[in-house]
Amino acid sequence: MEAAFKGMQGSMVPATFISRTVAEGETIAAGAPVQYADAERRQAETADGTKTFLGIHCPVSIEGDAEFPESARIMTQGVVFVEVADDVSEGAAVGFSAAGAWGAADDTTYTFRIVGAQFDDTVAAGGLAPVRMMGTEIEELS
Repeated sequence: MEAAFKGMQGSMVPATFISRTVAEGETIAAGAPVQYADAERRQAETADGTKTFLGIHCPVSIEGDAEFPESARIMTQGVVFVEVADDVSEGAAVGFSAAGAWGAADDTTYTFRIVGAQFDDTVAAGGLAPVRMMGTEIEELS
């Protein structure tokens, strides 16, 4: 059995969660970045940086993908495991791409940086890295 799974809460430190209904036709994978899907701010989808960022999908079980009309459990503060697409180093700023892939924030691939978030471990591409998140403000790097 793995030590962690995508979207798993990474520590017992208090965390903050919200929930949103998954938008029709959408699936939000465990550990994926999440944004609003509609102007009424009732529905969510996998983040591509074009709308307000909500947090990281943090399901309550290993069967974690959320589909319409389910609710997605979204962490806005705390520690959560994500699958990284490239190697990351402990302390590196957290970024995601328009395709929803995770990596160290940069101005070429992982251009949406979560302000104040960092990776808590050094992890190779394809591994599960703990992300420490203090809020949901994002900054587009260019």
